[in-house]
Amino acid sequence: MATALHNDVLAFAIAHKYDVAELKVLAQDKFSTRAKIFWSSMMTSTLFIHPMCGLIKAVYETTPDGERGLRDVVVLLCSEHINDLVEIEDFRTMTVEVNLFSSDLLWKTVASAKEARANHEKATDLMLDFLNEGKIKISEEEGKSCELEKRLHNAETAFTRFMKIVDQHEKCRHCKEVFRPHPEFDLGSKFKVLRCSGCNTRHHEGKSGDPWSYAQTCEETAMNPPVVVSAPGKVLLAGGYLVLDREYTGLVFGLDARIHVVVQSHPHGTDAPCSGIVVRSPQFKNSEWSHDCEYKTDGSIRAALELEHGRTHNTLVELALHYALVYLSTKADIVVGPTVITVLADSDYYSKPDPAPTEQPSEATRWKNYGIPLALARKTGLGSSAALVTALVAGLLQYYSPQVPFDISNESGRARLHHLAQAAHAAAQEKIGSGFDVAAAIYGSCLYRRYSASVVQDVMSPFKGLRDSLERVVDDADSWNDEVDTASVRLPKGIRMVLCDVRGGSKSVQMARTVLQWRDNVREDADLIWRALQRHNNQLVQLLRTAADLADAQPGQYDQDVQEIIATNPAELPKETWQGHLHEIREAFGNIRTYLRRMGRRCSIPIEPAAQTALLDACCSLPGVLGGVVPGAGGYDAIALLVADDTAVLERLRSHCESWKGDPEEESPKEVTEVRMLGVRQDSRGVQAENVEDYKDWFL
Repeated sequence: MATALHNDVLAFAIAHKYDVAELKVLAQDKFSTRAKIFWSSMMTSTLFIHPMCGLIKAVYETTPDGERGLRDVVVLLCSEHINDLVEIEDFRTMTVEVNLFSSDLLWKTVASAKEARANHEKATDLMLDFLNEGKIKISEEEGKSCELEKRLHNAETAFTRFMKIVDQHEKCRHCKEVFRPHPEFDLGSKFKVLRCSGCNTRHHEGKSGDPWSYAQTCEETAMNPPVVVSAPGKVLLAGGYLVLDREYTGLVFGLDARIHVVVQSHPHGTDAPCSGIVVRSPQFKNSEWSHDCEYKTDGSIRAALELEHGRTHNTLVELALHYALVYLSTKADIVVGPTVITVLADSDYYSKPDPAPTEQPSEATRWKNYGIPLALARKTGLGSSAALVTALVAGLLQYYSPQVPFDISNESGRARLHHLAQAAHAAAQEKIGSGFDVAAAIYGSCLYRRYSASVVQDVMSPFKGLRDSLERVVDDADSWNDEVDTASVRLPKGIRMVLCDVRGGSKSVQMARTVLQWRDNVREDADLIWRALQRHNNQLVQLLRTAADLADAQPGQYDQDVQEIIATNPAELPKETWQGHLHEIREAFGNIRTYLRRMGRRCSIPIEPAAQTALLDACCSLPGVLGGVVPGAGGYDAIALLVADDTAVLERLRSHCESWKGDPEEESPKEVTEVRMLGVRQDSRGVQAENVEDYKDWFL
């Protein structure tokens, strides 16, 4: 049998030399069949080793480096029996003599470890033998002990990270079979390309700084300085549902409740348990997600979530990272080293848990420990998802700004961030919404008109041709037709927004879908309501701006009127207060609420439920309260009020909320019996970089 195999090798070499394709195929087929029989029948015999080693030498001596036919056969067979072969002295000697075979066998062993992780230690030993014996030669002249240790450490790190890459590929994207990687190297021993060994499909093309290249050094993986970015929540005070249509606008207030994102290199460096990005939310239990970074054939990077026991998917985080990394990959060859992202949410984003957890006894932090899993936390409807996506994307862009220039403080940087965050948020939500919440997270309080859905249609599929489309969508400012007007939004001096949480929550997506379906069915009737709402919304915006101008023009009279507003029941205030504008502001709020309730009745959804109506009416009758609404899509989210920014007014409102037990004359299927005034207020600031020193306590 051994002689026949050697004859097949010679026949293959002759066929290759004289370019006889049919003979090559025949010789390879015969060699493959005979070799499998020979291996399986002789592996237990000591007489097998010598002819097997001679056969391997013959294959590598008679075939050129680019010809894989016979080489793949012997490498595959040896990798399948690697546990036995590495114990045999003659085989180990042969691997040192035939360097190319040892290289091929190493990486085939790595691939086999995908299905048999028990081979991992043997493969590592083989790799180190290979490094010491021949492939990477470090001369005596340059080889000081510390330099040798450094290079060996880099090689071991490269191997470990390559194993993680292998584990990420479950199936080949072409043949759909179990992915068995076949790496190729150039003459300089640098990684060149990763292919599927079954169908030879290219899965990754090597480039400078590849995380599993032998040539990688500590300097190439040096991490950037830490950054901290925060983005605000929002309240859509006027324009709920209307903002879904480009013919209409929404009045959006940014809030001083913010989502904070701390981006830092992992303190353990390349020894970190995750070689990619770890996102953690330490205010909640079991809220940490590890993402390995997968380098795609088109040059993009995917942050692939590693699911662990007790962990669930966080699609919002995963896609925010994915879109940011894909966009960065269009600008530079980004190498993602071990990175930690810590997410902190100001307390007003979530209702107080029941039962209340024990707070962390730390006076150095403003962030509450909720003591429950994130999935169980009740949101107050302040736009945490949009703020989170914006802060995550901004944090990564800012972190990699040394490689890809980005400035969060200038108009160009904010425009790119806006487009990228809108695309990521739409993909995470699996729908193209209006985008007002993302706009507020970036620009703060504004009058907003949405963009056309077609603008982001090409980037709604996160994993299909995203790279080229995303770069075009983000960078082409002319294709965006949204309007973000920050100058038109003003509150009068001494007036602030207050939110009162009712511990409810609403399914705003389902409610919006129902309203839009109703509008399609009865367009004429619906448009009458929508146009009336837009008219009163515009009136409210104009009246607030006029009152703000009045404070500048007549400060003495204005301040006197404010004191009267603080001390007097609204029904008893003179109509001349603020030259009649206060009365008009209250009327505008009343009209907006009337039309929202009418639309809710027509759609059979609780846009302003009876329980919320009772609460709003009671709050709006208190001295110092100008008016209010159930903002956004309505329902049982926190109500929004405009009030005089006065201690007595705020304490009176707080006491009223805490004692609220619902309207005794109202029989509502979902009564509001627990109300808490939040500490949040309006804030014109959008996304911004923060002082890193203020967050040192939260570094990993």
